Parts: sequence; structure tokens; C-alpha cells
Amino acid sequence: MCFNSSTGLYSCQLDEQWFNLHKDILRDALDITPSIDNNPFVAPPSSDTVIEYVNTLGYPCTLKNVSEMSVNALYQPWRAMLSMINICLTGKTAGYDRPIHPMLQILWGITHRSNIDYAERIWEEFIQSI
Repeated sequence: MCFNSSTGLYSCQLDEQWFNLHKDILRDALDITPSIDNNPFVAPPSSDTVIEYVNTLGYPCTLKNVSEMSVNALYQPWRAMLSMINICLTGKTAGYDRPIHPMLQILWGITHRSNIDYAERIWEEFIQSI
């Protein structure tokens, strides 16, 4: 896998064939498009908004950073939703206790019925992991 900084694309090789990988391919593969043409994607919530949101979910102590959060401290419905998002994104079913920022943005988008670009959130997490 190689990153081309001038194009912003990752070039990947599968067997003998090379292909370019970017968030638009991910968006197309997941069929994530605005459902209404005049309802474009909105910006995801900021870190402060996500922290404030988690605090309103009944988190037992006031958070100052997302990295301090433990999923197990949330009430059951929110734990279950974050676990489902985590399983869908990573396939992991164990060893998951600290949610990542894009995952909390996805939860915020789902519960607020906001038209955020989930493919971009997934793409950011992908880039961070490599």
C-alpha cells in the first residue's frame, strides 16, 4: 500500500492488480449518498459537542476528553448501540472498552438524525489505523 500525497489516494495491490482507494470508493461501496438531493451532508459534530453529548447520555462522571470514556460506564441502550457500530466497523466483539471519536460522531449522527457523511468518518478511522 502506498500513499500519494499529491492526489490523496492510497494505491493498493491485490495479487498482480493495483487499484486506488479513497473515501469516495468507500462511499459508493457502502451506498452512502444523501437520500434527498437538496439535503447535502452536514459537518460532523466537534469534539466538544461529542463530549457534551456523551455527558447528556447519563455518563456517571463529567468527561473532559473522549479518551477518558469507558463504554461500560454508559447505560445499556447506548452501550449496545456503540457495540453494534464497533462490530460493523471493525468486526471486533471483544476487547472493546474505549470508543474512538468517529464512532461517537456516528452515534451522535444516528440519534440526532443528522445527515453526516458516515463514509468519511469510517475513512478517517481507516487512515488513523494505518
